[in-house]
Amino acid sequence: MLRDGKRKVGTPTENDNTDRKSQVENLAGRKMVGPGGLEPLTSSVSNPPPTAGICGINRLGRTSFGSHWHFLVWLGVLCATICATLFLFQDPAYAQVRYDTFFLKPLPAGGVTSVSGLATVCPGAGLATTAASVTANVATLTMASNPLTAGFVNGRTIQVLNFTGTDTYFNGTFVLTNVSSTQLQYSLTHANNSASTTGGAIQTPTSASGCAPTTTVYSDQALTTAITQPFADDGRGNVGFFAAPGNYYVAYSASGLNPMPLNFVTLPCTGASGCTFTGATTAAKLNNVIRVDGVTYAFSTAGLQAAIAAAIAAGGGTVDARGMGNFNITSEIDVGSHAQIPITLLLPQAATWTVVGITNGSSCALKLFSQSAIMGLGTGGSSAMVIHGGAVTNNLDSLLCTESSPTGNGSYVRAENFQLYNPNNATLVNGALNVQAVFDDSDFRNITVANFGGIGAFVHGLVCCGAAFHGLTVNGNGVAGSKPLVVNLNTVTAEVAFYDTSADFPGTGQSAISVTAINNTRAVRFYNTYISGSQTDNTTADISVASTGGPVDFFGVTCNNSGTSTAHCLDIVSAANVSVHVYGLQQVVGGSSNCINDHFLSVTVPCDSQGNVAEYVLGASNFQQVRLANKLLIAQANPTITSGFNAGTIGASCNGPSSCNVNVGVGTAGSTGVIGLPTSTAGWNCWASNQTRADLVLQTANTTTSATLTNFGTTFAATNWTNSDNIIFSCFAR
Repeated sequence: MLRDGKRKVGTPTENDNTDRKSQVENLAGRKMVGPGGLEPLTSSVSNPPPTAGICGINRLGRTSFGSHWHFLVWLGVLCATICATLFLFQDPAYAQVRYDTFFLKPLPAGGVTSVSGLATVCPGAGLATTAASVTANVATLTMASNPLTAGFVNGRTIQVLNFTGTDTYFNGTFVLTNVSSTQLQYSLTHANNSASTTGGAIQTPTSASGCAPTTTVYSDQALTTAITQPFADDGRGNVGFFAAPGNYYVAYSASGLNPMPLNFVTLPCTGASGCTFTGATTAAKLNNVIRVDGVTYAFSTAGLQAAIAAAIAAGGGTVDARGMGNFNITSEIDVGSHAQIPITLLLPQAATWTVVGITNGSSCALKLFSQSAIMGLGTGGSSAMVIHGGAVTNNLDSLLCTESSPTGNGSYVRAENFQLYNPNNATLVNGALNVQAVFDDSDFRNITVANFGGIGAFVHGLVCCGAAFHGLTVNGNGVAGSKPLVVNLNTVTAEVAFYDTSADFPGTGQSAISVTAINNTRAVRFYNTYISGSQTDNTTADISVASTGGPVDFFGVTCNNSGTSTAHCLDIVSAANVSVHVYGLQQVVGGSSNCINDHFLSVTVPCDSQGNVAEYVLGASNFQQVRLANKLLIAQANPTITSGFNAGTIGASCNGPSSCNVNVGVGTAGSTGVIGLPTSTAGWNCWASNQTRADLVLQTANTTTSATLTNFGTTFAATNWTNSDNIIFSCFAR
């Protein structure tokens, strides 16, 4: 019989054997007779015991031995526990593992005795298949290597293993009906079919022949001296060998055993000096890193959700999904929770996660909760890691969303390095990327959003306090209804910045960037923005700023349109309290000769000969003043009349104190007038002239908040103003 799980370095001493013996002696009328044999207290030793240092019982056959049988099973479990404790050791100088076991034969009268035979060791995966099929109730396995040279023989029994999914009907124990250099065949009652997965096959041992295919094992720790298989035990059933960590089948062939032992064993890596891994290695949990390994956590929506739930239950952690590959998203995957347990989801370097069958209109493919992050490894533009919208029949909120009503009103999140892709125009109610209710330093980085027929990135509601987008690419592919980027911050608090944004190919009648409903004193800022305009619409502006308070600031904009386009780069829709500031705008191809169309001021701003606009500032919140060396020079606020000018009035088209006029009144005549001005550091310098007649007008006094103008007529003496004259003036602060 085979006892699994014995690993040792060297041979224990006889004192070790005595210690082990004492642990099981006098149990239910049995005693240890040497470290490897069991016998009633009343009997003598009828066979030599196995060599020192090897103990264990695995299976005692199917023959009934009365009460002894139940006792021996129980005692075998006890000995297994003791031996597993004693022999789970490995020399720290080596990454290899020693495996030791022994075989016993049951006696008809009860008890067991030692046995001698031959051992073989086969790989845990068996001989690999490349294909499998069933035709006319005959299974055919196409093998990756020659079954004949591997030792497979027609008429022998095999175990077929490792087929998964809907192909598991290939697995089981079968008798070979044909063996060739490329295939194994056996009878299998099943409808004609072909496997989509692969597996392996192990030939089971007989009393005269071992398992197949064999794998190399060694007699030394350095794995330099291979053991020729089959190999003999020591004459008393003890078998041992060295091998690299991994999975194996250990078979034993000897007369008197039925069935022949074929036991699956795993030799673990336990060395302090490290191990060499030669195949796929899985570990579902390491500290608070939960790995979606395909075993504990399946490569599926449910498997990923379970891994995230395990990390949440542990108080937070990292969910490593880098090995998942392609799979279908069949329900919303929540990254984190409303309780804000921190979770970091690691995405694969390259995979496509496709939405399948979500139609409720409210679920997101991925929902990102506060304190959590979704991290890709590549770049969004590489199209390597993709969240795919799937079929047109899908109906979701979005492919990625943040929580709409988080605890504390805002989330702190991070997402980067992946693509949101909806080429089939599945319904995405709030766009492919739905960002709302996020706070300080929330960051969306290197994300490509391609929604063909709807909103790409929708940034709306409460987006506050330094939330930022870096390297965001949004693309509508020119499909009707495509709105690559929509920003609508209609809340009391909203500040957001976009760095290195590329907004491309909106649908007909749509702008690549649309900014709407920005409350007063709430800022949206774009730095280094690139626009590819519509390829189907030659008139709609690339950027639309509408119904805003602002400010909305653009620091460097490049608009690239078709050669026939007459579209403006920036269109400012007529609305109250608009504040839009542009510092550096470039029209590189196509577009209108007027780069900016300002409906608020009813003006167009031409590009220069190189297609550039250096600066454009407008609205109630544009330049309020210009300062030099922290002193006011030019102010925006219009001046007033404090006194004089025959009770005149300030002109209706003044542009602050630097360019204004006074309409002389018809009241009490006088030669002076005092102009009220904003507060300056040291006073005001003003120049004036009479546009109605050739009278000399000079500044004769000033304070930090006023300037006095005097009419000297043509005689260079103070002369009363002439009613209804138009006096223009320019004042600059000192």
